[in-house]
Amino acid sequence: YRMSTLSEENRVLKEMLQQKTLYTAKTGMFEVRRALSDGFTQRYQIDGGSNDGLEVGMPVVTEAGLAGQLIHVAPNPSSQVQLIQDKNQEVPVLFTTSHVRGIVRGSGDGTTLQSRDLPFSDKIKVGEKVVTSGLDGIYPKGIPVGVVTKVEPGDSGSYIDVTVSSPKSIGTSEYVLVLYVDTKVELPDLDEEEENAGDGQVRRKPKR
Repeated sequence: YRMSTLSEENRVLKEMLQQKTLYTAKTGMFEVRRALSDGFTQRYQIDGGSNDGLEVGMPVVTEAGLAGQLIHVAPNPSSQVQLIQDKNQEVPVLFTTSHVRGIVRGSGDGTTLQSRDLPFSDKIKVGEKVVTSGLDGIYPKGIPVGVVTKVEPGDSGSYIDVTVSSPKSIGTSEYVLVLYVDTKVELPDLDEEEENAGDGQVRRKPKR
């Protein structure tokens, strides 16, 4: 049993090291110590802290894609990750086939995300992959977020609601990568035309 555990740990570490090469930002690998979820929140504690250069707001990824964001950092070392499935998390995303941009929010059920009130004309389809759009300047563009599992009319009929399947991607005794991005730069809210101008990389803090 111990041999199989070591083999699995080595496989995960190898995958995580491969993931490091995908990001232009500096990354740090940390172990997940324990779950802090209470049924209403989706949080985990990792063994990195401010002494490692970690800051609140930095993205956390695994071999499966985007896991969450640091919401508390202590020096001892100890930091809390709030998963993207948490109701308090919002992530700017791109639907890769229809090229629609939107915001997904945690549903709180631990496995799905919601994007509500998208214009009805949008051609989002079940099975479409969803990645980070990079518009907020915090989450780098192109990190896998999930797959569309449901598209249905909103309450008003003029909009659609989209469900994205994004299984909980971290657990205790596993490893995550923290992306050392600049979390302090914040710009005023811009309208849609300004957001899409230039290279699209508008740097804004996501809501927390």
